[in-house]
Amino acid sequence: MSNQINLKNNFSNDKARWDSLQQSLLGLYGKDVFTSWLQNINFTKINFNTLVLNVKTRFIRDWIVAHYADKILDLYKKTRYKYYKNRVSDLRKN
Repeated sequence: MSNQINLKNNFSNDKARWDSLQQSLLGLYGKDVFTSWLQNINFTKINFNTLVLNVKTRFIRDWIVAHYADKILDLYKKTRYKYYKNRVSDLRKN
């Protein structure tokens, strides 16, 4: 039971970090870009020092990886010192 609580708390903390990061992205890129591309990125989990995010389509995934993934990674590294890489996948793969 203790492990389940810790895992749930870790997810909540990681989700809160992601929510904060999204607010940073809004400030950085502005409302139009944020609502078009970044708002609907969904936090999934942290898995072996990988930030796992999901989007609805492969096209959106490819666009985000090409244009925003490096900045997302930079911002997330500031909140998690052990973080190394990110992975964005489209929901059809899950």
